[in-house]
Amino acid sequence: PGIQAGPARSTLTIDGTGSLRVSGGSSAAGIGGGEGGRCGNISIIGGSITAMGGEGAAGIGGGEGGRCDKITIGGTATGSATGGDDSPYDIGPGKGGPGGSVLMRSFLRS
Repeated sequence: PGIQAGPARSTLTIDGTGSLRVSGGSSAAGIGGGEGGRCGNISIIGGSITAMGGEGAAGIGGGEGGRCDKITIGGTATGSATGGDDSPYDIGPGKGGPGGSVLMRSFLRS
């Protein structure tokens, strides 16, 4: 992944006023997990975020065949997430991955 969300039950928090542009590698999420893996929680509460997933991976969430525990987006966060080719979701599990939890309070395109 571009930014690894850590092991299950851990939390990656992204906050601030800056911008972040990240891309996942082969079958990996931009922010989240790699192919077939499970990542912890992702909390995005500030900043301008652009996240792009690799083949079969979400922009924010799981790599191909993977998922994250819980994804929460809100606060003042703006931006976009785009799943890679053949990914069913922009935010959430990767292709073939089990479901996870996604809570979006806001995520306005910047």
